[in-house]
Amino acid sequence: MADSLPSLSLLESRVLGTLVEKQRTVPDTYPLSVNALLSGCNQKTSRNPVIETSEGEILQAIDVLKELGLVREISGSRVSRFEHQLEKGLGVPSQASALLTVLMLLLLGASRAAAWSSSTSAARRVISAGAAA
Repeated sequence: MADSLPSLSLLESRVLGTLVEKQRTVPDTYPLSVNALLSGCNQKTSRNPVIETSEGEILQAIDVLKELGLVREISGSRVSRFEHQLEKGLGVPSQASALLTVLMLLLLGASRAAAWSSSTSAARRVISAGAAA
């Protein structure tokens, strides 16, 4: 594993987790366009907390993840598409990346929501669990 693991924001974790999840659950549409990634990050099921983010915020998170070597852009179609490099970037097997994905999408979300709310404008649109029901 890498000597120093990157510290990711809630949104960066959500973007990376969504890419890994969608690679396994809908491989026919993977790698994902920004629009598909936006939908996956904003989906209301299997996410904690449920968020509402924008395309611009997704692109900023992608830029950070690209710098960390965790995401790369794929060209060759009409739209830009993105794929994760989680296993390669962290030096973990695919089974470990599956567990990390669950943590990124569900379990770590609640603990990071407070920190995210003070550091990004998107957090003003975090949907509380009660309001989403």
